[in-house]
This record gives sequence, structure tokens and C-alpha cells, in this order.
Amino acid sequence: MTLTDKIVNPISTMEYIKALHQAGISGELHLFETGQHGLARADNFASKSEIEINKDVAQWVSLATTWIKKQITK
Repeated sequence: MTLTDKIVNPISTMEYIKALHQAGISGELHLFETGQHGLARADNFASKSEIEINKDVAQWVSLATTWIKKQITK
């Protein structure tokens, strides 16, 4: 999720994570400053063009993996 996503409103995503939190459901949100919608992994492996490569956004894979591992070990 990025602040410059023109397809998914970042405010809606923040409202969703807030609702999860209020319902006692674990969740994590990482909102990156820039990047288009649909970057997938945002790295050299998954990108079709240079515009889809975003080193900041590419961190989401590692962040998600860490979060999932924490959920499994709870």
C-alpha cells in the first residue's frame, strides 16, 4: 500500500486495519510513501519494467513473512 496508489484509497485501508484492531483481530499495515498500484513484490524478479521496481515497497515481503511467523508461533 502506498500513499500514491490511485486504485485503492489508503484511507480505506487504514480504516480496515482500525476495524480489525477494534475487533481484536491481529493485523499489521505498512504504508509506503510512493508507488503505483499492483507492484506485486516490487523487485527485479517480479517486475515487468523499471517503473514497477520500488526498493522501499519491496520490503513488504520480508515484513509480511516476519508477521506471519509471529502469528504461527503465538
